[in-house]
Amino acid sequence: MKKGLKRIGIIFAGITLIFVLIISVSFINHKIQLSKEEELFVPTGQLVEVNGHQMHVHTEGSGEETLVFIAG
Repeated sequence: MKKGLKRIGIIFAGITLIFVLIISVSFINHKIQLSKEEELFVPTGQLVEVNGHQMHVHTEGSGEETLVFIAG
C-alpha cells in the first residue's frame, strides 16, 4: 500500500516537473520573440503623452466628421 502511494507521488512530481519546464521554456521563447519583433516595429504618426504614458496617434484626412479608432 505505501509502495503504491510512493509511486503515485513520484509520477505526480514528474508530471508537475515536466509541466513547469514546458511553461518555462514557452515563457522564455515568448520573451525572445517579442524582443526580436520590437526591433521591426516602426510606429506611424506621432507620440503623445496621455496620463504619463506614450500613445501613438495617427491622423489623416479632413472634414466635418471625426472618426476615432482605438486598437484594443
